[in-house]
Amino acid sequence: MPKTSQPAIGDFVALYERLKAEGYEQGIALHVSSGISGTYQTSKMAAEMVGFNVEVIDSWMGAYPMASMLFEGIQMEKEGATVEEIVTYLRTIPPQIRSYIMVNDLELLHRGGRVSGTQYLLGSLLNIKPLVSFQETKIVSVDKVRGLKKAKARMLQFFEEAAKSGQRLRVGILHNNAQEEATAWKQEIESVYPHLTVDTANMGPVIGVHTGQGTMGICWYPTERERA
Repeated sequence: MPKTSQPAIGDFVALYERLKAEGYEQGIALHVSSGISGTYQTSKMAAEMVGFNVEVIDSWMGAYPMASMLFEGIQMEKEGATVEEIVTYLRTIPPQIRSYIMVNDLELLHRGGRVSGTQYLLGSLLNIKPLVSFQETKIVSVDKVRGLKKAKARMLQFFEEAAKSGQRLRVGILHNNAQEEATAWKQEIESVYPHLTVDTANMGPVIGVHTGQGTMGICWYPTERERA
């Protein structure tokens, strides 16, 4: 049974001590949602222990949105933005992120104690695909549908309203070792909404461990910044 583990506080202490020794006066740290991992708090504690000035930001999410925020911050720094401007902007992103994930493997959730034996049996027999979403750092259930096609249609239905608005969006198709399927989703969305550029990305270890191979998802948030 695969498991995940957050970095030890000693790892953060060593990192922040090294950055201080190299002459850095300030840093910005982006972390996975504090609702599913203690990494955010561990990072803050380590920074305080070392006396290193770090703006620690809770992404409210997992790998892809966090990486997108990181790239936007790097782009702003290259354009001459101050630390305060970058941090202020990055903190506006998490409340705007929308994400939906289809859980493909109920066995992992069952073995991890997150669904009962009865739920696992019925869900497997009926090919039920739970849909979950991040809401204010927590993962919550939003729907249950039968089969991959219906799960995909339901997630794209959630996405349509934002896509039709004409806004510039950062869009990611998320997957657990299902790159071919993710690429097909990307091409489908870009053909319907040519004003959007869509990325594909691995789900990330924290979510991936609990949802199994073949899990698919979509996330997005509005941004006025040009893609780097």
